[in-house]
Amino acid sequence: MNREVVSVAMNHLDRYLGLYSESEDKDLWLLPMTCLYLSIKLYEYNHLLFPGCKSSMDTLLKLSRGCFKIEEMEKMELDILQRLQWHVHPPTAQVFLNHFLIFLSAEDHELMDLHDLSQFMIELSVMDYFFVLYKPSEVAIAALLLAMHYLGHNTAMHHSFQFTSQYFDVDSPSVLACREQLSLLYMQAVEPSPPEI
Repeated sequence: MNREVVSVAMNHLDRYLGLYSESEDKDLWLLPMTCLYLSIKLYEYNHLLFPGCKSSMDTLLKLSRGCFKIEEMEKMELDILQRLQWHVHPPTAQVFLNHFLIFLSAEDHELMDLHDLSQFMIELSVMDYFFVLYKPSEVAIAALLLAMHYLGHNTAMHHSFQFTSQYFDVDSPSVLACREQLSLLYMQAVEPSPPEI
């Protein structure tokens, strides 16, 4: 699946919950599953199909193990679309990352390594509520700068990026906060777990 699907689904979920009234009774199992389904419909060209399933929705219903029915999912999808006022194509950190990589002059293999590590860090950010308060562009810049640091890319590449980044501040408090949190998440992700006793 397209790696952007999860980011978009989480964006839909976070924005929906931001409009959510505590007095409303919502199925908080159905909501994330429907957000994922909506994101798949929008960003994935191939259907997510299990053997014996006719559609992506049918597959997700099977994954839910009978917790809800197709009618409930369709009703929730309509509710999400109406609450989000059909704004279902949010800018994601992945989109910004691809644009920021254009500013760098480097070998193709270096750019691929930077993209892969930055992409991994962006995927880590989706799992941490900390990043809800930050713009996708700030998360993308932080991930890219951190990837440059961890891959040990030369300072000339870093300076060329800063020189061409006249439209955003790579040293802003927001970007620095994102870098710090991403660094912690990355270290936790790559650190070997202690052996079981």
